Formats: sequence, C-alpha cells, structure tokens
Amino acid sequence: MPNAASQCQKVVNYWLFDHYENVPGKIVGIWPTEERWSNISRIRELKEKFGFNYMYTTLGWPYDNVIAAGYTPSNIMGGGFFVTNNQYQTDVQNRPALWGYYTDEPLSNQNGTVQQVESMSSFFRTYYTTSRFIAGENIVSNAN
Repeated sequence: MPNAASQCQKVVNYWLFDHYENVPGKIVGIWPTEERWSNISRIRELKEKFGFNYMYTTLGWPYDNVIAAGYTPSNIMGGGFFVTNNQYQTDVQNRPALWGYYTDEPLSNQNGTVQQVESMSSFFRTYYTTSRFIAGENIVSNAN
C-alpha cells in the first residue's frame, strides 16, 4: 500500500474563547432566562464572560441577585410592571433609580388604556428623571 498518509496533511484552526468585551460607549443588554436569575454566578458570567454590560430584571429577589452579581442600578432595566394598577409605584420606592423601566404589551396583553400608559410614563419621568421609560407593544395600531 502506498505511503499516502505522508502525502496528506490536515490543518485545523480553532479559537480558544476567553471572554467578549463590549465596545466602549455601546450598550449590550440581555433579558436572561428565569434559571439564570436564581444563580448569581450564572448572572455574573453574562457580564464577565459574554460582555453583557446591561441587564433586564424584575424587581424583588431577581434584582437583588443582579446587584450581587456586580451590576449597578445605572446598568439595569427594571420591568414586570402592569399599567392596570399602581403597584409599580410601591415596587420601585426605596430603590435607586435604574437605567430604565419597561412594561411589556400594556395595551394588547395587559388590557390597559393609553391613559394608564401615559400615567405610568409620567410617574417615571417625575420621580426618576434620569431614567428611561419604555413600553413595548406588539400590535402596530396600539403602538401609535
């Protein structure tokens, strides 16, 4: 049999992944799974290994874990708020201002009104003047 193996070569290139670093001045955020929220080291991994410098979380123990993982309030978007009641006002009291606040589909899934969204927006603009308020909507006619 000919000495074919000596006539061939296999070249393999690979990268060893250490971590990602975000570009200065750019926001790279993530809305983690429920499983990550309960594990501080897995939250920290999102920041230190994958370069996510902003985090979305609900308030309560998930927020506390995000803080424990090294995120600062100025790099957190808080959410899980409902426009159909004023519970969000209680939820955010006695906490530092966050980068932003988010409510998801207030008209189509929460059955809220435009006036309730405006009221929530007004609350955050009044009490958290440096924070952003964002409402996500999935029906174009509701978003206008």
